[in-house]
Amino acid sequence: MNSYGIYNATSGVINRIISTDQNNIALNVQAGESAIILLNDETDDKFYVSNGIITAYTSTELQLIATLPIGCIWSMPSRAVVDTAVMADIQARACAAINVKRDAVIAAFDQFTYNGVVYDGDVLAQANIQMTIDVITAGIPLPANFEWRASDNSMHPMAAADVISMNAARLVAQATLVFATYSTSWTLKAQINSATTRQQVEAITWSS
Repeated sequence: MNSYGIYNATSGVINRIISTDQNNIALNVQAGESAIILLNDETDDKFYVSNGIITAYTSTELQLIATLPIGCIWSMPSRAVVDTAVMADIQARACAAINVKRDAVIAAFDQFTYNGVVYDGDVLAQANIQMTIDVITAGIPLPANFEWRASDNSMHPMAAADVISMNAARLVAQATLVFATYSTSWTLKAQINSATTRQQVEAITWSS
């Protein structure tokens, strides 16, 4: 029994490695393929066949193969990266990535300032503020000496009107972030859709 590399006779790409004897090798070779005996520990993803000789990809080539951009393929026997993506697809994927970043920025809202004090504004904090406003709206008095904890854990006395004003400040801060973030996403997507090459698209990034 020997190990054979079954490879594409045109490109030299090793499609698979099998163990068999010489008498049965023809049974495992399909149209357009050839077989070559493997003497060492050659693997199908690190070697190819050139002029009937097992040849190792260089470290640079292996790195290129491992990090192919979306829409690109490793072309054989030219041993080069070939861009097969349609420009519209490249732009669509880039715009989708902008949308993901946009949503992440908006979801990360977690603080706002009211009367010079920084308060938590994350989802849990928003729920707590809204619950307190619901209590106020229902006509239920707030506890005596009611206070609200700031982001630095300092306590601040608040009347019902203060809680409502604090929530208004939170809404303004959050809305400002949302509007600015959407504006940034629209600008970047317009640039992406105006680009004419992959390189131009990839150069358009969302600055933190």
